Amino acid sequence: MKKSYLLLHLAVILAGFTGIFGKLISLNEGLLVWYRLFFSSIILFVILKLLRIPYSISAQEKVRIMKAGLLITLHWLFFYASIKYSNISI
Repeated sequence: MKKSYLLLHLAVILAGFTGIFGKLISLNEGLLVWYRLFFSSIILFVILKLLRIPYSISAQEKVRIMKAGLLITLHWLFFYASIKYSNISI
């Protein structure tokens, strides 16, 4: 139970510092989101290979995943753009 709370607090701290990290990084918001997507894709692929998790999905599921990915990408793009063009709220 304590480990779960510790992990939850760690996740909240990392999520809270995302805006500060975005402000401190000198890349524009498009490149920042692109690199974030690139590294997370590589890490997820490695995890799938190491744990030998099958990942065959149908075309309909791929379309749903792409829609969700586009929405999340737009969210992060606008989030980092708003931080770059304004200030950081803590």
